[in-house]
Amino acid sequence: MIGRTRARTAALAQVATPQSTLEALPLPAATFDAVVCFRVWPHFEDEERALAVVARWLRPDGRLLIVHWDGREKLNAIHASHHAVVADVFPPRAQLESALVRYGFTVTTWIDTSAEIFIAATH
Repeated sequence: MIGRTRARTAALAQVATPQSTLEALPLPAATFDAVVCFRVWPHFEDEERALAVVARWLRPDGRLLIVHWDGREKLNAIHASHHAVVADVFPPRAQLESALVRYGFTVTTWIDTSAEIFIAATH
């Protein structure tokens, strides 16, 4: 996925595609207006720590977007059938929304259909 992203964004100087854990990225606090987690949310080793990192990176009123091209149930079914990601489960709304609130986020949009997950939250 990283190789494909790098190939598709090679001409875009503003796009970086580091291969790293979220926590190891050397990004300063209060730097970003938005953080987009596109098709990565259930793959974080520690989702609570991921939220803490993202909250630190965002400026006041910054936005977090969590986006996936499959709905939660479909995504979890796909992951259940693949040994490499069988443990990567997208959490139920109550669990994720509670964690977002603990890290200072206010959920503004929550869409979970069979075709997509789209969550927007402000920090």
